[in-house]
Amino acid sequence: MVAREEKQLAPRHNREKGKTDIRFLGGTGTVTGSKYLLTSGRTKVLIDCGLFQGYKQLRLRNWERPPFHPAELDAVILTHAHLDHTD
Repeated sequence: MVAREEKQLAPRHNREKGKTDIRFLGGTGTVTGSKYLLTSGRTKVLIDCGLFQGYKQLRLRNWERPPFHPAELDAVILTHAHLDHTD
């Protein structure tokens, strides 16, 4: 019997199985500025992109650069059309 070399098939996509990450970028510690970044493999989806409202120190956060590259997003999902969820 001739030993057959098993050929490893390349995955159909570049994702680590089961590897999903969610980052809370707003709406934590306050009720405004809802923003979550969901990453699965090479796919990046922003869920909500809300404005911070209320105290000045919160509103100033609206002018900070986001902690991700917007051009790398594959999609943006808005859960509903309130100002604290949409920008």
